[in-house]
Amino acid sequence: MNCKKLLMTGVLAMISAITATAQAPFSLSGKIDGMPDSVRITLTDVEDPNGDFKTLAQVNPKNGAFELKGDVKAPTMCKLFFQRYSPKDENYRTIMSVRMMIDQSQLSVAAPLDFDSLLNSRDIEMLMKVSGSKVADQYAEFMTAVNAAERKMDDAAYLSASKYFETNANPDTVRKYNAIKAGAEKEFLLAKQAFIASHPDYNISAYETQRELEKIFKYNAAEIDAMADLVKVCPDTARINTVERRRKFAHRYAMGMNCPEFQATTPEGEVVDFK
Repeated sequence: MNCKKLLMTGVLAMISAITATAQAPFSLSGKIDGMPDSVRITLTDVEDPNGDFKTLAQVNPKNGAFELKGDVKAPTMCKLFFQRYSPKDENYRTIMSVRMMIDQSQLSVAAPLDFDSLLNSRDIEMLMKVSGSKVADQYAEFMTAVNAAERKMDDAAYLSASKYFETNANPDTVRKYNAIKAGAEKEFLLAKQAFIASHPDYNISAYETQRELEKIFKYNAAEIDAMADLVKVCPDTARINTVERRRKFAHRYAMGMNCPEFQATTPEGEVVDFK
């Protein structure tokens, strides 16, 4: 009888441990001076590559202070949206957002400027500091390393779009500024790759790798494997499993692969073999 009770106790303890690992609470609290109580703050899981984002928590501040609570299975890339109600649209519009990595921790957000100053700042993601976990610290380190390159890329994209409209899509102008944009995008990618190479065990490194592996016809098979293998040292098993799924996906669309064999019929009725 005692053995049976002991066995049942062990099973229940195992189930409890698995449940705790699978889903655990987090909290994210902060205070921004001058933030109206009418602002809606939404924390959203933005990891789905198809844009099927999930709301993790939502709250209105009180005298600028807020606390969001929810559950996550593992470290998760999120966006913190600050939204204002638009009577015209009868809906909430995003007026400011900040990227961050959330895990099963008690996290805090600190902002050195008041709400209106943050709204008018281009450096909001560098100004608003999230702390309280190793994952949050690692993400802050990543942003510090790539921020200048990302800013340059964003500026180049804006300039390219502006010149497109200013010149009525003049081919020479479009070609010139698209080349500048492509160069800035390459610099940003190199900055991320350098960070990942230096910190392959960081969760953000594995996340950025999985995002690259979602891009089709960009890397050959050897490059895909090199990227996925590099971040295998990340301690987050769930994240590595995602990277492995993205690896398989990327191999289906790798550069240099033979085109699948198929036939097609021309308008004249001739069957053409594309082997």
